[in-house]
Amino acid sequence: MVVNELPVTRDTLLVRLLGAGAVLKQAIAELKELRAEAPERALALPILLRLRLTVPSDPAKQTTDDQEFLMDTQDIVETWRREAIQEGVRQGLEQGLEQGLEQGLEQGLKQGVAHSLVEVYEARFGAMPEDLRTVVRDTNDEPTLVAWLRLAGTRSADEIAAAIRSFRAS
Repeated sequence: MVVNELPVTRDTLLVRLLGAGAVLKQAIAELKELRAEAPERALALPILLRLRLTVPSDPAKQTTDDQEFLMDTQDIVETWRREAIQEGVRQGLEQGLEQGLEQGLEQGLKQGVAHSLVEVYEARFGAMPEDLRTVVRDTNDEPTLVAWLRLAGTRSADEIAAAIRSFRAS
């Protein structure tokens, strides 16, 4: 059986997209009528894109059939392009949100450790000197902050200050 002899049914749509002339034009029209979620649309798109790539880009080298095919498939390809962009944006937003949450949690944890360090220091020794408070606030290295917090619970104010000031100097 030849493509142009196939019955015009949804079951033969994908094969008829491989046809030419009126058969192809009819199949494209049927494809456009399907709802966006139809599996045939997802399967047909790579075929149409591949066929579009075979059409010469120079209009002088295009046949009438080539030009009709480009016009007939333009809105399908444009819809796919918009959907692909929207999907990329959606994935980008999801990834950005996920990364933002991770960074926010990480930053919140560091700020919590820094705050605890200041609280423990001040509970034991009184107000923390401003230069130490600045170094603690500006430190983004969580293991360092945790080490200083341990010192604040076990060492003298001078030992803690020396450890924090030596970090600032490095």
